Amino acid sequence: MKNNSILIIALAIVATQFLHVAAKAQVTGTTTLKVKLTDALSLTVNNEEVLLDFATAANYADGVEVDMANHLTVTSTKAYTINVKAASTTLAGTTDGNTNTIASNAVNVEVSDPSAQGLGGTTATVALSANDAALLTGATAASGKNINVKYGIPAANTGQVLGKTADTYTTILTYTITQ
Repeated sequence: MKNNSILIIALAIVATQFLHVAAKAQVTGTTTLKVKLTDALSLTVNNEEVLLDFATAANYADGVEVDMANHLTVTSTKAYTINVKAASTTLAGTTDGNTNTIASNAVNVEVSDPSAQGLGGTTATVALSANDAALLTGATAASGKNINVKYGIPAANTGQVLGKTADTYTTILTYTITQ
């Protein structure tokens, strides 16, 4: 019995030492986590050109439009506005000797189906001009958001292309994004 008592006391001493060592093995430390946000704003026009093609008599009667899927890609850490403007008040013919022009305001630009794209904000159909015009205002902050844009010359404006030399008429459009 004396041997059992000595064994029990020895085990108790070892167990106490083990628990004491285990408690000493746990050490804690702290750190401060910081998340620094910087405003980000970018706009990419994904198509080098847009073609409104008057190929049939019906086009001259009904107008033409083209929907450019994923035409713009936007990243903005805050609500944003996109403006569009033409380089000139007219589109000029590309053939030598063609002095005809088409008024840039014959062309309308708009965001295609903005509610389906989940953009938030307010959209407008813009008649092109040489001044910035708000295409999309107060859109929800987004990262890598693709935006579909529709271009068109509606039936009401086809009179501005009648009587012109058969040619391709061009101007440069500039999109600007602001927060």
